[in-house]
Amino acid sequence: MNVISNKKFTDTLKSDVQRPKELEEFADKIHKHIEKHGSIKLDENIFGDDYNCGGYEEEVIKPEEGGTLTRFYGCSYLYKGEIDNDTIDRLAPVKRSIIATISLLASYPFILFVPFLLIWKDRVLKESIRWIVRIYRADAIKKQLPDIRFNVAEREVIRVFRLFADRVKDSYYKNEIIDLGYLVAMILQFDSAYRFTFQDAFSKDIRTFIKTLLERENGIRIKWVWVSVVLNVLLLSRKIRRFIREFLNEFDERKIWLDEADWYYCLRRNRYNYGGFTYEERMRIKSWIDRSKGHTVIDI
Repeated sequence: MNVISNKKFTDTLKSDVQRPKELEEFADKIHKHIEKHGSIKLDENIFGDDYNCGGYEEEVIKPEEGGTLTRFYGCSYLYKGEIDNDTIDRLAPVKRSIIATISLLASYPFILFVPFLLIWKDRVLKESIRWIVRIYRADAIKKQLPDIRFNVAEREVIRVFRLFADRVKDSYYKNEIIDLGYLVAMILQFDSAYRFTFQDAFSKDIRTFIKTLLERENGIRIKWVWVSVVLNVLLLSRKIRRFIREFLNEFDERKIWLDEADWYYCLRRNRYNYGGFTYEERMRIKSWIDRSKGHTVIDI
């Protein structure tokens, strides 16, 4: 995220080739925003993970009914979430630790994982949750949002984790499960790459869920291969199979799946084939939407 002044914004527009009237109206809005607020925030990858996918923030909206939304100049769709680099940076070590742990277990499953899982499956599950939550509590939890500021999909994640935590008699372990739910919700709220892939692939059948992720991933596919390996080991346990099935069945899919606005913000991301469409197909869809909605698209 960059803070843009009037001069820097004017320099950005010099190389743009849009229709003069459309560009002039857009530029006028940005200049008025800068005059009123002193500067404007540029979120560089808000519309995708390719080049020139930035957007200028018009306002952050926090509705009374809940959620956090951001409006960008030139776009009619509200983005679910708010770009907060401090929170994103605090979550990064937690995500890296989770990925590294999964990678290690997937690399040596029959040495590090299977014997313990088969003999002490309850202990393995509990200690895994405890390890992840401990990292989250070390720093990132300080930026945890109040429940009302999470968006619909994230609140559904928190609800389901709380539901399962209520079944636990050990109060300390119960709190760890709740915090794990908040960690997952925070990652989804502040990392659109994980959120959109989660929403796109979500299924109450865990094998279908993972299969979709593997089939549609164009970027770092190996991470879903690691997840698949670890998952297949976990599914050796009848108890864990039953737990995962019951856990996923509690979700209201309508609160998870991509809606129209989410779909728009997925279209220019080339590391994953959202909806099963290629990047080229989604770019054609995006162009049609931009024309029909009257969006002002500039390369920033």
